[in-house]
Amino acid sequence: MSDLSEFSLPTKQEDIQRIENAILEISAQLQMIKDRQDSIKEIKTDLKDSYAMPVSLINKLVKAHFEHKYSEMSEEHSVFELVYETLFGDASTEEEED
Repeated sequence: MSDLSEFSLPTKQEDIQRIENAILEISAQLQMIKDRQDSIKEIKTDLKDSYAMPVSLINKLVKAHFEHKYSEMSEEHSVFELVYETLFGDASTEEEED
């Protein structure tokens, strides 16, 4: 944390008011973020309950859409499949052996 001993509160009323307004605005923005996070959680719970969708799948779908990374994620998955199958064989064979 920064050294508070170097801080001195401005004395001009307009500066004090500006600081107060900024703190209030930041607080309001943080409340909005919290409210949005609660809403997202409710939506995920609804999808999970209504369609038995794993939250991890929902999160991956949201990430791919929000960050516009579908191609990148799809390519990573393809590479993972290729490497896994090269190292350990077909995954369906492994499941049958269990």
